[in-house]
Amino acid sequence: GHHGELRAAIPTRGIPHPTGFPLLLLLGAPAARAHTLAVNLVLSATGARAVVLISLWARRLMGRPSFLPTALLLLGSCTLLLHSSMARVYSLQLATLAAVFLVTLAYQPNSRWSLAFGFAVGLSLCTHLLSLAGPLFAGVLLWEHRRDWTRQTPWILLGALLSASLYLWLPLSAALQPDVSWGSPENLRNLWA
Repeated sequence: GHHGELRAAIPTRGIPHPTGFPLLLLLGAPAARAHTLAVNLVLSATGARAVVLISLWARRLMGRPSFLPTALLLLGSCTLLLHSSMARVYSLQLATLAAVFLVTLAYQPNSRWSLAFGFAVGLSLCTHLLSLAGPLFAGVLLWEHRRDWTRQTPWILLGALLSASLYLWLPLSAALQPDVSWGSPENLRNLWA
């Protein structure tokens, strides 16, 4: 796995393998100065956030009584526990995807919703490419509103570009020549090489 690679990259402001995980690096960097335990606490908090967001999503879809059983089911998940207690990206990925799904369920045909949705998608893409599932899910769920999409697309793209601009951190960090630097990504093209 990438546990050791992320453990080395976070405190040195390094660059792990593609996609570089800029959101994880930026969330973990302040904690890494304190201690390795602090990084684990940050990652555990992302797992807790995922539990809350998914439970809110279940409540939104199935009603209030579903919140607690969903939370307990997730809290009992060995996989979530494993990924929340190690330097891995998957608990953060789950939390950001859950945020995308929650914003999707709060659909409004206006620029405010579109910006929020785009921002959530962009943050999720700064975590892992599995985030592409978020917009696909939204497209299926919101298919009946597809006539609104042409009006909303520019706002969605603006929100996504704002949050996905976290990727600019990677070439800036690589220019400082950290100990961990996958492919020397001084530019975004090298990051994917």
